[in-house]
Amino acid sequence: MVAFLLRLVLGLGFLALLPGVAGALWVVLTTAGGFGWWPIIAGLAAGTALYFILLRRIPGFEVFEHELTHALVAWLYFRRVTNFSVKRDNGHVIFLNGFGGVFGNDMIGFAPYVLPTFTAILVLIRPFLHGPLWWYDFWIGVSFGYHLFSGYRELSPRQPDLASRGLLYSFIAVPALALTVHGLLLAILIHGYAGVPSWAAQVWATTLRAVTFLAGQR
Repeated sequence: MVAFLLRLVLGLGFLALLPGVAGALWVVLTTAGGFGWWPIIAGLAAGTALYFILLRRIPGFEVFEHELTHALVAWLYFRRVTNFSVKRDNGHVIFLNGFGGVFGNDMIGFAPYVLPTFTAILVLIRPFLHGPLWWYDFWIGVSFGYHLFSGYRELSPRQPDLASRGLLYSFIAVPALALTVHGLLLAILIHGYAGVPSWAAQVWATTLRAVTFLAGQR
């Protein structure tokens, strides 16, 4: 019952967050200025081809990446991972309860559907690099090409990570979290870590306007 009530509150919070993170993502994209997109676009095309031609045919590759994402986010919540199993068509990660409680469990469970793991690692490293980065941006595009189609294939009502938490809650939380993660990564990609505060301010301002508008309609 406690978990149900918490997820009810969280679901309403994620629903309220959706306009803010969607609006902030759009603002980041439309104010990118002179950022060079061509290496990323070329990498995206290459990553898409690589995924369909090779990566999805490697036994266990997508399963490994899926379970790795669970494990990485579990470690971010200071959870001890006690078992990491990858097979050809399925796998699992077992972690101990701890920091974050039900919320932490849900964020770990949703992680593979909202976090482009390889892309996120590359983007978080990028602000520390110097010089022409077209070659690095190409690999960011390659990694995102993989995540884009792999993530789409994984997103199914039959996924235990989603079904066990309630499909309505999951399909509100996943878009909100995905837009949050991708908007944040995009802000870092374009503006470095200095872009995070302005992105967060835009999320807050748009969310507040949406909530105020809806409250005024009642």
